[in-house]
Amino acid sequence: MVKSFQAIFIFLFTNITTHATFLYESKRIMYREFTYDDVQALELILCDKEVMEYNISYPELIKAVFHVFCQQEIQDFIARQITSYQEHGFGLYAMIKKDDGTLIGITGLKEHEFEGKHYPMIVYRLAKKYWGLGYANEAARATCDYTRDVLHMPEMIATIDPANIPSIKVIKKAGFSFWKVAPFRGFPFNFYRINF
Repeated sequence: MVKSFQAIFIFLFTNITTHATFLYESKRIMYREFTYDDVQALELILCDKEVMEYNISYPELIKAVFHVFCQQEIQDFIARQITSYQEHGFGLYAMIKKDDGTLIGITGLKEHEFEGKHYPMIVYRLAKKYWGLGYANEAARATCDYTRDVLHMPEMIATIDPANIPSIKVIKKAGFSFWKVAPFRGFPFNFYRINF
């Protein structure tokens, strides 16, 4: 009972202070829209070389190992999510720990055009401190459930660098199957797919 009240308090407190909307939850995590209040918390994720190892730089379309975001890029990232919420009804969301309200990662959906069709593409990225604790698996499954049960989308895809073994393990545990190898922003990536 105490834990339930604690979770409700954190939910309401975070919601009021960030003016964000919580959309879904899993055992240990709540998922909400990003706001500009999240810039500092996102620095621990988007400015970390190890976390961003497999990131692809948008402007140059160059696979930039250890490419990290500067503060302006983080603000641009949040702006893209806010636009996506408004235009598509989904986007990337903040992963908030229920027990202490900490923003620990990013998950959600991006629209990706592939072979003439628009797909919802799952994304997940965790602060390094929370690696190896099952949070990515939990977030991927919860995002699949949200996509199927709330957004009523029939399928999702994932694009992963073949060298990113931990991410491949996460996507397989979430129920995705290997689909094909295809170019993703100019580089050969593994494509995975799940149908509901």
